[in-house]
Amino acid sequence: MAFRIKSERIRGIESKPFREGGKKHYSVRIFLDADSPEELDQVDSVQYELHPTFRNRQRVSSNRATQFEIIIWSYGFFTAKAKIVKKDKPPENIEGFIRWSTAP
Repeated sequence: MAFRIKSERIRGIESKPFREGGKKHYSVRIFLDADSPEELDQVDSVQYELHPTFRNRQRVSSNRATQFEIIIWSYGFFTAKAKIVKKDKPPENIEGFIRWSTAP
């Protein structure tokens, strides 16, 4: 089994600064990818740990239909961790680099 943390910018949502003169933030989808759909079917939930600059660093998704996605606003790329909680096996910890295209 090979799980990966993936990310992509959400198209159709304009980037924006959150304070006057601040950096542009992008709406980003972070999700779990696997070698096969059957592997994702064995996942119960994913517990993401974001960069320390996030106020709410710990995020959890149990939604298999969206590949256990979370949606964030971010201005920069970073490494995230994920604890994959499986239905019938021990949890698995992975890391992935969160990045996206800034092109519209």
